[in-house]
Amino acid sequence: MTPIRKHAVSFDPRTAVASHVSTINRRAQRWLIALVAAIALVATLAVPIAHATISSPAVGTAVDDPIFDSGFDPPCSWPGACGSGAYCRARGCGAGECKPASVANDGAKSPVCGCDGVDYWNATTAATLGMAVASTGTCAVDTTCGGFGGTQCPAGRTCTYQYADASACNLSDASGVCWGMPATCDSGAGFRVCGSLSCTGECTARKSGAIFFQDNSCLN
Repeated sequence: MTPIRKHAVSFDPRTAVASHVSTINRRAQRWLIALVAAIALVATLAVPIAHATISSPAVGTAVDDPIFDSGFDPPCSWPGACGSGAYCRARGCGAGECKPASVANDGAKSPVCGCDGVDYWNATTAATLGMAVASTGTCAVDTTCGGFGGTQCPAGRTCTYQYADASACNLSDASGVCWGMPATCDSGAGFRVCGSLSCTGECTARKSGAIFFQDNSCLN
């Protein structure tokens, strides 16, 4: 009977450790590659989202104003407490930034309603008088003035007295509407101030503080 020979199996611990370390390194590399790919994907998706957040207008914006939220001026909420010579320029009378009152003048009529409920000749006039704009067009509810009680308009605003025709010129307790008017008016015609022999534009007529009316004879 032939004896069975047993072959000795050699075991080198250094080789085993090296093989184990190599396996761990390969797994780590795969995890690292997967992690980098995931970060790149998230960054790619996040960029357009961030851009949309910056450029999209706020919901319910009444007035398109590109200087809102510049990030360079102190934030405020209307009416806000801004420094001397500044006001809270707030979109739709909400959140905004403290801006210096404008020194520009625009005599062209393009009415806006201020956050104080007063009509303004245009947005530039509102900015000059330090008032944020609530919406375009005149206010749904007028801020009245004059009348039997002689109600005054807010400082810097004019009580304007527009009536349908010359029959109102004899009123002693005429009621008017407060308007914010520009420093200077564009030339115009079509209106007459009571007691005046000449025609004038609506802007000048409103600034006069007297009763005025639209006079079609001025357009001939």
